Amino acid sequence: MLEQRGNHDGDFAVREPVVTYGIINGNVTVPSGQEIVIRGIINGDLFIGDGGTAKVHGMINGSVRNLGKVWIYGIIGNLYEDASAETHVDAKAMIAGKDHRLA
Repeated sequence: MLEQRGNHDGDFAVREPVVTYGIINGNVTVPSGQEIVIRGIINGDLFIGDGGTAKVHGMINGSVRNLGKVWIYGIIGNLYEDASAETHVDAKAMIAGKDHRLA
């Protein structure tokens, strides 16, 4: 798995499985077939496409929009999910804003 460390200014599109340890100042997109593990900070939104996978151990200072699979262990702003999405929120995770999961 590729490691991304340090700061990245601008939007970030996942093109191969990656783990991030730094700060991304922009939106992050995870398309179908790709995976991201976030151990740092995203100052923007995280978009998980249908067939994409994300594990959030760090912080998202924006919204998580899930159409794929996401595991949340850290802190996020708002959470939105599609009817076909798979969302797992750890008991110790924090959703600071609105939780828009479908019941």
